[in-house]
Amino acid sequence: MRALVLGLKGAREGAERLGSLLRVPVELAEGDLKARFEMAWGGHDALVFVGAVPIAIRAMAHLLSDKASDPAVLALPEDLSWVMVLAGGHLGGGSDLAWEIASRTGARWIPSTATDRRLITAPDRWARRHDLRLLNKRLLPGLIRGLLDRGELRWWCDPLLPHPPLPHGAVEAGTPEEAQVLYTVRDLGLEDRLVLVPRAISVGVGFRRDAAGEEIRSGVLDALRSHPEGPFLPEALRRLGTWEGKEGSRSLMEAAGSLGAEVRFFRQGEILGAEGPFSPSAAERHLGLPGVSEPCAALMGRPLGGRMVLGGITAALALEDPPFAGSLSVVGIGPGDPRLMTVEALEELEGCDVIVGYSLYVDLVPSHIRGAKRLESYRMGQEEDRVVRAVELAEAGYRVALVCGGDPVLFGLGALAQRHAEGRVSFRIVPGLSAAQGAARAVGPYYTNGLSLLSLSDYLQDWDRVREALESAAGGGLSAGIYNPVSRGREEKLEAVRRAFRGRRALVCTDISRPGEEVREVAVEELTKDLVTMRSMIIVPGRGCERTPQGQWRDLRGYSSEGSHREMPELDVLVAGGTSDGYEAARELLELGLRVGVSVAYGTGLSVVPPGAAALVGPLDRMGWEDRLRELSRRGLRAVLDATHPFASEVKGHLDGACGALSIPLVRLSRPIRIPTEAVRVGSYGEMAEALISRTGPGDLVFLTFGVKGLVEVAGPLKGAGRRVLARVLPTEDSLRGALSAGLSGREILCSWGSLGAVSDRAIMEDAGARACAAKASGDPSGLEGKRRACMEMGIPLVLLVPPRFEGLEMAEALERVRAMLGR
Repeated sequence: MRALVLGLKGAREGAERLGSLLRVPVELAEGDLKARFEMAWGGHDALVFVGAVPIAIRAMAHLLSDKASDPAVLALPEDLSWVMVLAGGHLGGGSDLAWEIASRTGARWIPSTATDRRLITAPDRWARRHDLRLLNKRLLPGLIRGLLDRGELRWWCDPLLPHPPLPHGAVEAGTPEEAQVLYTVRDLGLEDRLVLVPRAISVGVGFRRDAAGEEIRSGVLDALRSHPEGPFLPEALRRLGTWEGKEGSRSLMEAAGSLGAEVRFFRQGEILGAEGPFSPSAAERHLGLPGVSEPCAALMGRPLGGRMVLGGITAALALEDPPFAGSLSVVGIGPGDPRLMTVEALEELEGCDVIVGYSLYVDLVPSHIRGAKRLESYRMGQEEDRVVRAVELAEAGYRVALVCGGDPVLFGLGALAQRHAEGRVSFRIVPGLSAAQGAARAVGPYYTNGLSLLSLSDYLQDWDRVREALESAAGGGLSAGIYNPVSRGREEKLEAVRRAFRGRRALVCTDISRPGEEVREVAVEELTKDLVTMRSMIIVPGRGCERTPQGQWRDLRGYSSEGSHREMPELDVLVAGGTSDGYEAARELLELGLRVGVSVAYGTGLSVVPPGAAALVGPLDRMGWEDRLRELSRRGLRAVLDATHPFASEVKGHLDGACGALSIPLVRLSRPIRIPTEAVRVGSYGEMAEALISRTGPGDLVFLTFGVKGLVEVAGPLKGAGRRVLARVLPTEDSLRGALSAGLSGREILCSWGSLGAVSDRAIMEDAGARACAAKASGDPSGLEGKRRACMEMGIPLVLLVPPRFEGLEMAEALERVRAMLGR
């Protein structure tokens, strides 16, 4: 389409931006705009005016004559916020151009016809889109009114032609007389029918050197009228073809111009290679060719009989298949709520001819679009069938939208469809909002730092790969979205989830962004098959997430203000936690009906905050603890339970000082720790380094499993004494930074969320060739028993750092003390 962007100089910015997007010329007028429209009117297919609509109407109104020949005229404001067709919407191609402008600029298309407004493809718009000639256009108003009232028109398609991609609402009639719209290249003599004519007839012509242009023109028209399979319409003529020796013929060019036909010249070799048989011809005697008109016709299309001799010319007709250019878009329609469907997806669905997809997703397409489109729905499990069908429809000339729930790439059909469409039809992806993203509305901002997405389905992926992906996602510590929890072997798959994400919370999200939306929070260990349906996904908040007082989850990015200016919750008791003991204690206190808060230093501790407890996140110094407890005491706090790690001596000291200063009762929980008799006991990191050096030799590797704190005091002396080290640390930025700061290289660091038991510890140490292991004696929750067994089986020493002694109570006694303090 030859388009031109016009505007007054005050609209320069918008006009130039639009011209750049459409890749068409821009002209800015000053003064009389009428003259500029007059100059551009006959030389362009579309004029796009940027400025006020009344200005455009006054400038071009006197030029309007026939909508079949007038250019399309469109108008946009200076900010390109909307686009409207002022003339030539259908026959001029203005509606399709407006749709293209809207998709490229984000402008809102304001339809100016009833059919466009209702997403109905009128016959004249369909004809313009496929470059058809339209006859008897006086019938259009009545036909369009009937189409709007009844939603359909009766069409007859000429069996001589390949079947076209008819618009929605076209009902095929058995005979031309029964139809309202005829798609044909033949003159059927029905003046009370709308006729849409593809330019599909080519004529091979031979003529004497002295033939006049009018003689050639008349001969071609006679051939069209008198053909046995005709009569054919002159509007169906596409091109004339002849031997290259006629290339200088002015008569031929004159005839072609008057007929509105292209001209194609064929070389001698092409004509000799044309497939016959052909009628005997004088060209064989004079030019050494098997003929001119018949071979040239055969080179342009499917021959329609032999040549015809019409005075001084010969003519042979051929039929070319009309070029219907279809396309395939794979459209993500979002998680279900129409408000979460992107503008691009809506535009793609509004502009397509056919919607193909799984029945559930087709039903989620807005009803005003479904009612105006051809729909093809498929069952679950027919993914490849619907992709194949979508490509076939696109090859037949339809603009096809293959719809997918959520995003079409994520566990969708985007890649499969692209593979099938490659080299066959135009293809594009229209992204959509995934269910994992849509869940944020109910779950909260749970993936600020990233998101691991995976599917439990093993229909297309090997289960070992799925399980490996689960373990990688769990080890990474980011929030995870787990799709397709209902599939074959459901219990085995949920067990893999429980094992990989143990100790963390799970949010079972069902019917996200749809009626009946539900989010149910459980411990990962409590995930069972009766909690999930085929419409569920499982979200596991990341180790950096915190739970809000309203029960949502947020993933903190690390901004300085995130640790302050938060309203403190109303609490009866605060558990200083971050441990499994703290989780158990808080859960018991919640069951008493108490308002419980759990304080953890980092987001990684949120996995041990039970449901119903308020999470307070952030490391605190002595004054920080005093400030927090002072604010909480104003809001009802009556006791603090210290359930911190046995080695958290600094925090324990801060708690002692802060609670003492504010006269808040403090109960300390003491974890029973059994020190293996065969272990080497040490009281400091310095002693640990000495014990390890004395029990290993140069070149030996020592497995360090006590975290980041103390690495400098232990790893430094070990490496200085010629020992090799492998340190297991948490897969967090702070832990990695601490390990690197301690002088360790990447090869000396193993990231893991703690011990996986004796089998895992032994496998790691055997693979690394460890000759000793160092750990903290923190009790069984730290995996101490597994390390002891692994070292004993390998016959290597286990050096244990014994925690400092703080007087405390065992679990039952500590909880009883708190109950007594609070009168429970």
